Amino acid sequence: MHSLGVVSAPLASNLEETRALRLSARRVRAQAAAVRALASEERVRSAALRPASPMMGPRSAGRAGAASARETVLTDVDLIIHSATLFAFTVNGKYVRIAPDDLLPGTTVVRAGDRGRVVIPRWLAEVLEIA
Repeated sequence: MHSLGVVSAPLASNLEETRALRLSARRVRAQAAAVRALASEERVRSAALRPASPMMGPRSAGRAGAASARETVLTDVDLIIHSATLFAFTVNGKYVRIAPDDLLPGTTVVRAGDRGRVVIPRWLAEVLEIA
């Protein structure tokens, strides 16, 4: 038995481990929140570049045909799935899935089975390793 105020060595060790795990979990949550904030900020920047619908095309005539440094143009893309939540295609033999909201003006594929061009933000192409 323990007397009041005295903690045995195994119990003290468990308390230290618990505190360390809680601290580690806090750090992980803080890092995840920072990553979400960066991703959200990048989505806001990307949204400023595109119209409400990817089918509306470029906002200005000066942009037509020319990709900016913030976007990647993928050519010879085969669209496999197109839905409200998923846009799946193959490019250079690689299967890729993205959200339709990530499409930028200049995208020419519209329906499953189409072959053409997809324009996405540069950061997304780098994450998907297709840049």
